[in-house]
Amino acid sequence: MGLENKKIEVELTEEYFKKTIYWIICKYNMDEFKREQSSSKQALLGGFIDRWMNKAPEFLIFSKLLEDKNYDVVTDTFFYTKGESKNAPDIIGLVDKQGVYYPFAKFNTDKWQLIENTPFIEMKTFRSNQSLVTIPYTQFDENHFYVIVESHLEEGYLSAIFDDELFENNEYYEFISSSHDDFIISNEEGIIKNPVKLEKNNELGSYYLLGIYKGKDLKKYSQVVEQGDKPIYFREETESPSRLQKRFKVDSTEIPSGLYYFDNDDKNIPCDIKIYQDSKLTIEYKTKKTLDVNVEGRVEVDGKRLSAGLRRLKFDEFEKNGQIKEVVLTKSILECFNNEISYTDELISIFDDIVGDI
Repeated sequence: MGLENKKIEVELTEEYFKKTIYWIICKYNMDEFKREQSSSKQALLGGFIDRWMNKAPEFLIFSKLLEDKNYDVVTDTFFYTKGESKNAPDIIGLVDKQGVYYPFAKFNTDKWQLIENTPFIEMKTFRSNQSLVTIPYTQFDENHFYVIVESHLEEGYLSAIFDDELFENNEYYEFISSSHDDFIISNEEGIIKNPVKLEKNNELGSYYLLGIYKGKDLKKYSQVVEQGDKPIYFREETESPSRLQKRFKVDSTEIPSGLYYFDNDDKNIPCDIKIYQDSKLTIEYKTKKTLDVNVEGRVEVDGKRLSAGLRRLKFDEFEKNGQIKEVVLTKSILECFNNEISYTDELISIFDDIVGDI
């Protein structure tokens, strides 16, 4: 069984968590451009850590994929004084167990020079509650490899940074939980509450590999979105509500198999609909962001089978406010086509050829 069909999930270990934090703090101290991505506000260290924690899966994912190999990847952990000089792939080479390096790029004066016949690999990590995959247009190339990762970090993962003494010292708790009775006439409804004593969270979370893809395949299922665009994308399927409030009856329209764009507008972001033999999917009611459809037989949307009867397809709007042009597609369509468009095995075969691991 190839790696395309194997679920790859890796835990964020305490050791690698601390190594990543160390790198992030060094970057914060050296970075002259500590700006939030969506504003001109300068980021404080906590927000900076949360933003750059996406660095962690770059090593962890490939460490798992290559656990039976005699080599591993080398990630770009350099620090730059000029943002435009960071033009290297996220994976800049390989290193074997004997310490021999196989570069994919080398830095020369003020920029990286790519090594011919080596892969260009970009790592992209998205939270589990994000429906969309977004890639800056300037980083998109049909021949590049894109490693798409889903982050399942625990909400309180950052508490693992702090020393145990913070959580075990009763003085801290007593300082914030004193009753201050002199300031309260009545609290019969329990509106003011004492805090629950803190406990250290040692669970960090994990990362899940959605897949490794070529840009040319991502292009088939995506849209290029610019500032001011508001493309609509498929979010989820649910039971259709019994009340018809604010829904508009339409002339029954069959939806055929293939890529479906909401309102048949090819500027929207597509989902994939499969209508199997002797089956039918018909639009019965419509709102600005929903379709109530009648399902007969076997019908799938982005690989998920719909129950028979009246179902609701929910869509959402991606409002592009930032100035950076992006390539945008849904996670669900990637998972639907993963077996067909994954390049995981091919990329590792390329690694083998470079290192000479037959």
